[in-house]
Amino acid sequence: MHKYLEIFKSNLTVITLIFYVLGYTYLAMYYFQFDISIVNYINLQDILFTAINSLVVLILTYLFVEFGLYIIGIFILNTIFQIFIKRKFLKKLGNNPRVQKYLKFRNEKYYSANIEGTTLFLLVLITFLLLYFSDEKALIFSLFIPFFIIKLYRITPKEKGEMQIQLNQFFLGLLTFTFILCFAYWGYKDGTTTKNSKNGQQIEFREQGIAYNTKSDSLNFIGETNEYLFLYNNKNRETLIFSKSGINCLKIKDTSPTNDEKKAQEIEAQRKMNDFFEKIKQK
Repeated sequence: MHKYLEIFKSNLTVITLIFYVLGYTYLAMYYFQFDISIVNYINLQDILFTAINSLVVLILTYLFVEFGLYIIGIFILNTIFQIFIKRKFLKKLGNNPRVQKYLKFRNEKYYSANIEGTTLFLLVLITFLLLYFSDEKALIFSLFIPFFIIKLYRITPKEKGEMQIQLNQFFLGLLTFTFILCFAYWGYKDGTTTKNSKNGQQIEFREQGIAYNTKSDSLNFIGETNEYLFLYNNKNRETLIFSKSGINCLKIKDTSPTNDEKKAQEIEAQRKMNDFFEKIKQK
């Protein structure tokens, strides 16, 4: 851990610059869908936290997937070791404490030598299955390709001296370039989705005596920065930009259903199901 902290500290400037590039790429492609030159409305804090929020979600997702891959990988390796390797040694050398101790050592070496390759194979297999069955092929590919590069780096034999430095720089450059493309795609996709459908967040405020409410079918909240708030008018196909300093009485409504509303929805769903089965019986 201390080694990784030292690497992070020594490359803090480069890492921060990468964060800025990723954040700006996402924001630029997102607001491009609304004909907004977002560079005029953002600051470095907006860019940095956009990148951090996305990367935190990615890291948590990758850790969850990695944990699942390791569980499956250990099960597969254990099955192979028990059926093929252990049985072969027991048949050849017999079953005694010395052989069991040796098998335990071989088992640990077997796991450490093969677990990374096995999880990489599983990642590729799962990715291909998702690409085959999913309609969101570009999204699946963009989510898994950075993870694939990270996994590929981990199984690459480590060199010494200048060769390892060059190898690290290559993978860092490749990963950064891949992330830039992915963030550009995610921004474009999120912007397109928000433009074509309601995002469900309901806000209302007044600006220069005029009331605005996204409860209206024509208005949709599309985003905000530290200093500006953006609405999209679906009817007129125009983007409204408001300076937060000129906004009064800003309200953000919680649109999630209450417990009573959930119960009412369950009752209504049950009623519709009963009516459906009743019609079947009558036929």
